[in-house]
Amino acid sequence: MRHRHYQDGADVVVGKFHLFGLCVVTLFDPGSTHSYVCSSFIFLENMKSVRLDCGVLVKSPLGHQVVCNQICRGCPFEIQKLVFPTNLIKMPFQDYDVIIGMDWFHRYHVVVDCMSKRVTSKAPTCSCIIIIQGERSLTSNIISAVVARKMISQGCEAYLAHVVDTHLENPSLKDIQVVCKFPNVFLKIFLGCPQKGKLNFL
Repeated sequence: MRHRHYQDGADVVVGKFHLFGLCVVTLFDPGSTHSYVCSSFIFLENMKSVRLDCGVLVKSPLGHQVVCNQICRGCPFEIQKLVFPTNLIKMPFQDYDVIIGMDWFHRYHVVVDCMSKRVTSKAPTCSCIIIIQGERSLTSNIISAVVARKMISQGCEAYLAHVVDTHLENPSLKDIQVVCKFPNVFLKIFLGCPQKGKLNFL
């Protein structure tokens, strides 16, 4: 099971769709053999589930494992006002509301374009083709300390870099937001930004 930090991973697509009329954050993951729904989500009270003949072992990104054995069949997963009946296994992890796996891909003839974050699917009740455009995170280049530590422990190389843009001009008082709000106060007292130098402490 993928973590939210994998939202911009090379092989996954993330989007917001509807399940039982509620908006759900959905991960389309070709690496998952089954489809899942978060067991703590609000609409689960109205969902009838049955016990699986054989439990499914689910592993979280942090290494936690749990056996899931309850499935909700025929859930109305809605995309572009078209309903895709979906079988969802209840899972305890809360990284995503819904995870769509290979069982759904096979059922609806899905093609995943990981480069453009696009999912193409055949509609369940007609011959039309549905194109789903996934979302990209604005913080796709940021990972948590937990994920970084795990990657380092697995042998990944880590570098600490301090980057300075040398093309930027020296800052002026007009670049400081507080100064711009009170120009009558600051511009009369300070003629410019202080020069670099040593500080003498008493």
